[in-house]
Amino acid sequence: MTAEAPKNTGLERFPAIVPESVIKLSDESYWVGLRTKSGSVEGKLYLPKQPNGSILLFEPGFPGDASTRLDQLWAKGLVDKGYTIFAARHSGTIINGEYSNTY
Repeated sequence: MTAEAPKNTGLERFPAIVPESVIKLSDESYWVGLRTKSGSVEGKLYLPKQPNGSILLFEPGFPGDASTRLDQLWAKGLVDKGYTIFAARHSGTIINGEYSNTY
């Protein structure tokens, strides 16, 4: 049996998503892993109900509080305007690791 990304969520538009990496965080956001021939990265993917055809790629950098600012200040407004957002997390960030509850 192979893992599959949830159906009818908009995730099926992104073939680089590793299906077993998908964790639903809210009605419009998912933690996902992306893999291509050139490498892989994990991060948070926000999917609008009515996409406008644009995607924003966000790399928060260290110390990492920029991803919190994105969540708290900008994500909802951007998603409401139809933007898909991918907020990459640093290599080595693991959502289900021993210390994952701190981020």
